[in-house]
Amino acid sequence: MIYQKLILIKNRNEVRRVFLTEFDAKKQRELDRRDAREEGREEGREEGREEGRQEGRQESQIVLLIKKIKKGQNLEQIADALETSPKELKEMYDAVIAAAPEYDVKKIYQMLVKQRKV
Repeated sequence: MIYQKLILIKNRNEVRRVFLTEFDAKKQRELDRRDAREEGREEGREEGREEGRQEGRQESQIVLLIKKIKKGQNLEQIADALETSPKELKEMYDAVIAAAPEYDVKKIYQMLVKQRKV
C-alpha cells in the first residue's frame, strides 16, 4: 500500500495526465454522440420535408388530372395541355380513372405509392 502511494506521488504528473485524458475522452465521446444524434435528426427532418414536398407536388398533379378528366379530356389531350408526354402521365392517369367517380386524392396517391414499391 505504501509502495503504491509512493509510485503515485512519484508519477503524479503522469497520473494526472492519464486521469484528465480519460475524463476528456469520455466527455468527447458523449459530445460526439450528441452531435451525431443531432445530425441524424436534421437529416431525417430534411428527408421528411422533401418527401412532403414531393407528395404535395404529386397530389397537385392528381387534382389537375381529375379536373381535366371530369372535363372529358383524354390522356393525350391532358399531356398536351401539361406539355408532357402521355407516357409520363399514364400511371397517374390510370390511377385517377380507376378511382372514379369518388376521386379521393389521398387514396389515389397511396395507390400510386403502393404500385411503385411492388
